[in-house]
Amino acid sequence: MGKKAYLPLAATFMAFLFLSWTLMTNSGKLLAEKETPLKITGIVNATPRSIGGQIAIYLNDVPVTNAVVHLGNDRFSEREPGLYFGDCSRPVTIGTAIVLKIRRRESPRTMAGADEYIGRGTITNTLKPIYPKQNDTIVLHTTQQLIFRWAFAGATEKSCLLLDGGSYHYSHCQTELQHAVATKHMPRRAGIRWQMEYFFADLVFNRPLAPGSGVGLSMVNTVDFTIR
Repeated sequence: MGKKAYLPLAATFMAFLFLSWTLMTNSGKLLAEKETPLKITGIVNATPRSIGGQIAIYLNDVPVTNAVVHLGNDRFSEREPGLYFGDCSRPVTIGTAIVLKIRRRESPRTMAGADEYIGRGTITNTLKPIYPKQNDTIVLHTTQQLIFRWAFAGATEKSCLLLDGGSYHYSHCQTELQHAVATKHMPRRAGIRWQMEYFFADLVFNRPLAPGSGVGLSMVNTVDFTIR
């Protein structure tokens, strides 16, 4: 009778050992992968009317291909191995939440959200270009300097002014709300794109990332004008 009492217990123990061996055999690779964090780098750019970005994903310095990358509800596409791009149209204002979700593969997850890297950020300020305005035409021979002016909706922050007009390029970063640019090097009878860019805190992820990781968050405003 004593031996019979031990039989169910022995059978249960053997079943437990078999189940453990099966789980380790089938899931060992997944568990090992989870122990090695991904390296995620890139930038999320916002404009007043859109959000987009580019994200690079590596595991042990090897590009991660076929990953699932979403910015909000919009999925990024993989243009090169491990390099993902995306863009979506949506209004952006102070308080707009940025949510970047990354999953290594398309296959079903063992637990809801268990294998996702989720990065979050917030748009905390906006900027408005004041002068020049969109589609302005400026006659340069009447001035030796063109004074660019802009304003923040919130606190004044450091921002970068960039000008691009074909072979003409200029950049400058500062905290003031205006900047004078000499006109002698600007091309005549040409279009110029004026871009203002400023940065927020990097996205904060829900789990540790590999060293060297970081996804920035910035906002960009552009004005196109013509000079004569």
